[in-house]
Amino acid sequence: MLADELDDPRGHATNTDDKATARCTDNTDMTGSTTADANKDVWDGIWFHERIAKAEINNSYTVESALADAWSKIWINEKVVDDKGSEGHISFHERHEIPSRRESSPALRTNNSPFPWLPDEILIMIFSGLFPSHSDEDLDNLKACRLVCKRWAKIGLQCLFGSTFIFRRDRMDTERFVYLTLCLQAFSKIDRVIFEYGDIGIANIVSNYTSDYECLWNSATKRRGIQRDVPTADLESQKESDVREYARWFINCENFEQSLSFWKPSAANPVASHFHGIDRIDVTLRSTSFRSTSLIQAWCAGTCKTSFGQSITEFDFLLLGLAQLYRYTLDSNIKLKHLSHDMLPATFFGRPISELKPLVEPLRCLQTLHLTFDATEPPIAQFWKSLGFFLTSAPQLRNIRFGFDPVGQIYEEGIWCARETGPENIDFNKENAPEKWYAPLWKVLGDYTWAHLEHLRLDGMLLCEKGILSLLYRHSTTLRTLELHQIGLWFGSFESLLLEIRNKLSLTGFGISGHCEALHATNESWDFPRIYDPYREIWSPVFASWVQQWEFENFGTDFANSNPVDDSLGEKMRNFIFGDLWPIMGHHTRKSCTDFPGCVLHTEECFKSCWSDTEQLIDQKWDTDFFVDPDWEDPFVNEGTEAGHDSTSYYYDGFDDDDFDVHGYNEGGEHYLDDIVTDEEYFQGKTTSARVRRELEASIVHRIPRFWGGQKGEHGEETMTVPNNSNAATAKREHLAYIRHLMWESHERIHKDMDARGLL
Repeated sequence: MLADELDDPRGHATNTDDKATARCTDNTDMTGSTTADANKDVWDGIWFHERIAKAEINNSYTVESALADAWSKIWINEKVVDDKGSEGHISFHERHEIPSRRESSPALRTNNSPFPWLPDEILIMIFSGLFPSHSDEDLDNLKACRLVCKRWAKIGLQCLFGSTFIFRRDRMDTERFVYLTLCLQAFSKIDRVIFEYGDIGIANIVSNYTSDYECLWNSATKRRGIQRDVPTADLESQKESDVREYARWFINCENFEQSLSFWKPSAANPVASHFHGIDRIDVTLRSTSFRSTSLIQAWCAGTCKTSFGQSITEFDFLLLGLAQLYRYTLDSNIKLKHLSHDMLPATFFGRPISELKPLVEPLRCLQTLHLTFDATEPPIAQFWKSLGFFLTSAPQLRNIRFGFDPVGQIYEEGIWCARETGPENIDFNKENAPEKWYAPLWKVLGDYTWAHLEHLRLDGMLLCEKGILSLLYRHSTTLRTLELHQIGLWFGSFESLLLEIRNKLSLTGFGISGHCEALHATNESWDFPRIYDPYREIWSPVFASWVQQWEFENFGTDFANSNPVDDSLGEKMRNFIFGDLWPIMGHHTRKSCTDFPGCVLHTEECFKSCWSDTEQLIDQKWDTDFFVDPDWEDPFVNEGTEAGHDSTSYYYDGFDDDDFDVHGYNEGGEHYLDDIVTDEEYFQGKTTSARVRRELEASIVHRIPRFWGGQKGEHGEETMTVPNNSNAATAKREHLAYIRHLMWESHERIHKDMDARGLL
């Protein structure tokens, strides 16, 4: 059992020791005692419930004290039942003689089970009292109980699991789920499943972590005085801890490849075949089990970007498995009502509709569908066509959420307004112009209407006033809650849109958040505080807390906007929908930044020409047959590095991001270790990213046994064996020891120089 899962409010622990788990798979009878009614005069079950519910249960309340209380209740009672069923009375002294567990009567110890007269209901209540706070001590008590006998193992299993089962990439949860299905009492409580299948490879973690580490190092080393080495020492210690945590996660993730075979759709799928009683399925690629804030920040900077194909395959397997289950299940027995995916690659819908038809069968009874997409470039027309087919295949929907909401450096803005500064990004800004993210809702959904739609949330899309109102008018009789997050208007005005919503809809709930901007309207570029995100319920507690803190610290930190940000503006806009005055004033408008080369600033004057060009382009692409832009990435091609893959570095044309080859030399023949900062630069807080990056990479690889061949080098050191990347392995083997020696030597030299200058 991992200690970090004990405080997870999403559900009880899903990871137990193998021996204890194996015990629950026996064919031992789990019906428990059937003499509860006959013995109800002996013990009072309500008394046990009250005893456990009281504050007397704390860390000192162990199984021994719980069972002693049970003995006490029975022996102090005024009458007892003997073996023959006759009633008799005991004296005052006999009533207070509480026998120990070892002194219990052999007649009461049948089938090698302690206290067999206690029914399962009472044992479950006692065991639940051993797990009140999800602490390590509570878990140890529960594990100890499960090791007593087979009956206790199965009863204790019911207390280990709540109503939620969490699959994680770094655990063998698929096998445990199959084992759990053999324990009907425990499995029957599970009605919700979370798949936490986020992924990040060594190359990504090294690149992202190095950037953050350099900033922290440079900031720490700018300090003067004797305390200057204290923060850098803490950074080094934290880095070593982070490396160990990531390496351990990486090793555990390799075991997942064995579990993935369970998700291949087949008639004997041991996992999906038990999903007929599952009410809710959530898939998250954002959440992570990392506890280090530095690792979480590196995770968010680039998680799923390079594993689109793998993520799509896993989601395909899930939907196909459910579809196959539904073919052999009566409609009345289908319970799946909620399906969500917080980071679905946009390329999932980059396929013809004919390929999506086998996947939509599980959607027919859904009442809630939440899909958040991740993309690296504007989607093609086929994406919107396939998305419309997917959404309209769920006619019973009451709660819909779809759109783009990336996690990363642009978390506070919509993806449609992401731009880069600097003259070298002219082409990038042109290719990611806002109009290329435009979604024509009247084309995507047509005139389709959900008969029971009550809640609608649109995320991170560039729409138009006409398209939004057309969708809302069709659902005006049922829609009660509307949420707009990171929405841009390519045509129309927010003021007129919100006024129309206020006058024509009977809403009971409304929310607007993020950066909202009408590109062809005057002074309509506003920032609202972020509204509550339901995805936080499926994220790990540490990750959800980090995201919340990140949003709080970064809201309104756009330095290009000199006007202050009103953190109550979202609530004021909500009150406007329900009858208050218009809250937006001139100082709320966000000033447009002109430091984006290649970008075009739109105004009311260019509305007609922009609309004509957009309409012509949409009609041209929409009316054609299935077409995939050759420049748009193939959804089934993995171009990057994932956990479990052997590549540990990115090289473009033979050189990495620092312009060094696999041997560590640049085009001029200079080695990256020769690029050492001078004493003066060191005092100014400068360092070299190449050295930090390669040292971090070597430290991670050094802790993963699969990368080491176990051979001895010239000086007796272990050598690395990196399949398909032997040149990089040679460079690491040659320079790992030298890097550490050189950095220590430089550190000593600087200390001597500081001592000579009287700084120490």
